[in-house]
Amino acid sequence: MKSPSLMPITFLLLILSSLHSQEGWRRLTTEDGLSSNKILTIHQAKNGHIWIGTDKGISRYNGIFENFLNGPVNSIFESTSGQVIAREVIPNYATDSNRVGIYLFDGQEWEEPDFLLDNDIWVSDVPEFAVESAGKLWISTRDGLVGFDGQKWQLYDPDVDVNWLVKAPDGRLWSESWWADSIVSFDGQKWNLEFDTDNSPLDNATTNTAFPTSTGKIILSIDEGLFQYDSVLNSITDLKLGQDNIRRIYESTEHVLWVGTDQGLFRLNNGKWRQVIDGQDINTIGQTKQGLLRVGTSNGLYQFHNGEWVLELGVAVNCFAELADGTFVVGASDGLRLKPPADETAVMRTELAGEFVSGLVLASDGTLWGRSTAGFISYDGLKWTNHGGPNSGMRRWPVHSSIYEDSQGIIWFNNGGGADLWSFSDGQLQGPRYAGWTWVFAETEQGHVIAAGKSGPYAYVEGKWTSISGYGTDPNANNSNYAAYVDDDGSIWVNGEAGIWRYHNGQWFEYRDIESKPVPWGEHFIRGPDGILRAPTSGGIYRLNSDQKWVLEWEADDSTVNPDLGDIIGRQYFIGGSRVCSIHVLASGQLVAVAEGGGLLIN
Repeated sequence: MKSPSLMPITFLLLILSSLHSQEGWRRLTTEDGLSSNKILTIHQAKNGHIWIGTDKGISRYNGIFENFLNGPVNSIFESTSGQVIAREVIPNYATDSNRVGIYLFDGQEWEEPDFLLDNDIWVSDVPEFAVESAGKLWISTRDGLVGFDGQKWQLYDPDVDVNWLVKAPDGRLWSESWWADSIVSFDGQKWNLEFDTDNSPLDNATTNTAFPTSTGKIILSIDEGLFQYDSVLNSITDLKLGQDNIRRIYESTEHVLWVGTDQGLFRLNNGKWRQVIDGQDINTIGQTKQGLLRVGTSNGLYQFHNGEWVLELGVAVNCFAELADGTFVVGASDGLRLKPPADETAVMRTELAGEFVSGLVLASDGTLWGRSTAGFISYDGLKWTNHGGPNSGMRRWPVHSSIYEDSQGIIWFNNGGGADLWSFSDGQLQGPRYAGWTWVFAETEQGHVIAAGKSGPYAYVEGKWTSISGYGTDPNANNSNYAAYVDDDGSIWVNGEAGIWRYHNGQWFEYRDIESKPVPWGEHFIRGPDGILRAPTSGGIYRLNSDQKWVLEWEADDSTVNPDLGDIIGRQYFIGGSRVCSIHVLASGQLVAVAEGGGLLIN
C-alpha cells in the first residue's frame, strides 16, 4: 500500500476544482500526466479512483495521474469484492488475432493472475467478455468459463468454449459455443445446450457484439446482420437492420432499442428501423442517472433532447462515464474531458465552515484525511465525517498536522500541540497512543512505523511505541528531530536540533557538512531519480556526496527572522526567509522544492 505524503490545501482545491468548480469542460492530456491522449474506456471504482484505459496503458486519476502497463486497455471491471480488473488487447496483424491479457490491481501494481498464465487461458476479445453474477466475476474464454470470487480463480466446464457472455434479467448467463455449435446457458456449475446453431444464420458466424434486453431476449450482431434469440420460443429472428458493421447495442430505460454502426445511429420504433444520426461511426451509447441519453461518435458527443439529437461536444468521443458526484467524463482521441454537474455545490463550506483545516492526505483507498479545529476529518468523495479526537493547539501549531498511512492501511496522526498519537483502523479512531512529542512519520521494510520525536525517533513495533535513544552528542541538550527517512538498506536518517544522523544496525552515526559543521535542522529527506540523498533545511538544500559529507546546493535567505517569536522550540523561527520546507519529484523527474517566503525552486 502506498504511503502518501503531506498534501497542502492547494492540492485539495486542485482536486475539487477539477471535479466540481470548472465552467463547461475541462481538458486533461499527456501534458497533465495522462499515459496517452487516446482514451478507450473509463471506470470509477467503489473507492472513488478513476481508472482510464488508453492505447498506451492505464491511468489512475485522483487529481493527479499515475500510469501503469503499456498496451491498449479497452475494458475495466470491478469485482463484487472491490478488486479492479483490466483487459489489455494487443492486435497481432500478422496472425489476424489479438493477444489478450487480464490484469488484477493489487493496490500497488497491475499483475496477470498466475492461474490464467499457468493454464494458458485464451480470453475473448469481444466487448461482452465478462459479467458479474452470484458474487463472482465471470470471464469468457476459448478454454471455458472462468470464475473469480475475489480470492480464487476457477475454470468451469472446459469442454464448452465461449466467445461472448451476457447475463439475462433472471440471472442466467448466456453464450455461444463454437465447439458445441449451440447457444448455451450456465446454471452456476455447467453449461446447458439450448439452441442448435447448425443450419441457422449463426452457423459458422462470428458474433461481434451481444446484448441482453429487459425482456430476456438476446440481440446478436454478426457479419450477416442483426439477429434476436428468444429463449422462450427457442428461435432466431432476423431483425433486418441491413447494416453489416454494428458497433454498439443499447436499450434505454424507456425500453427503446438503439443500434450504433459505422454509418450512424438507428432506432427500432414499432418494429421498424429509423436512422437518426448518419455518416458517423457510433463508438458508445449510454444514459445518465437522470435518464439523459448520450451518444459518442466520430464527430462528437450528442445528447437526446426533446426528441432530437443535439451536439454537445465537437470532438471524436470513444467512451464516457458519469462519476458518483455527477461529474461527466468523456474519453476522446485528444485527451480526457470533465464536466461538473449543473447542481454543483461548495463541498468545503457545508460541514467545515469557519474551521481551521491542515495536514491533508489522500489515502490509497481514495479517502481524503485532514485535521481541523473540529477534530480528525475524512472525505469519501460524497460527504465529510468528523471522527472526533483532540484539536488543541491546531491554530498555534498547524505544522503538527502530520498524517501517514502505513503499509497495513492504518492512518496515523502525530501529536501536535501536546496531545498523544492517534490512529484510525478497522473503521475506528484509536488512541491516545503515547510516544512523546512527534513530528513526521516513515516506515521500515519490516512494517515498523518510525516517528521523528522530541528526544530521537520512536518506532512502533508489536503494538507499542519505543524510543530509539542515542541521537545527539549531549543527552541533556534539546535533541528534538523533525525529519525521518528510511533508506533502501534499512537505515534511518534523522534531522533535527543535533543535525543529520543515521541509525543503522543498532548504532548511530553523525554526518556533517564539508566544513565539518552540523547540517542545519530540516523537516524532510528525499532520494531523487539521480540516486542522490537530499535534505531541505533552514539553511538551504543539502546533498550527500560520495565522501559522505553534506554539500550546500542552494543557500537559504535567512535575512528575515521573526524576533517576536524568539527561540520557541530551541531554534529561531523563520517566517519571511527562505527556509526550504520540502522537495518533491515531478513526473518528468525534475525536483521541485518549496522555499518559505521564496516560492518554488526547480532543479
